[in-house]
Amino acid sequence: MPSCCHPSCKMNDLINKRENLRLKFYRFPTNHERKLLWLTRIGCEQEKFKIGWKLCSRHFHENNFDPCTRRLLKTSIPDSNTGSKLIFCKSMPGMQ
Repeated sequence: MPSCCHPSCKMNDLINKRENLRLKFYRFPTNHERKLLWLTRIGCEQEKFKIGWKLCSRHFHENNFDPCTRRLLKTSIPDSNTGSKLIFCKSMPGMQ
């Protein structure tokens, strides 16, 4: 069951399905530099990283997604915060 590794996020697949949020979970990039950038943005040290960690879509802005396919762009960087300015997949066009 996927869960979000963001330190301030408790989202997991069970909550996602139960509340019908339609969130997606994204693996960290395999590119070492991009992975370090993601870790820095969420406030996590490289030494604590574990293979299999994922971030939920609440940590990405709408412009981080391809407008046609709604897939996360390879150049996407997570936001360092969670909050109302971030999007939920449920509110994305084409995800209703």
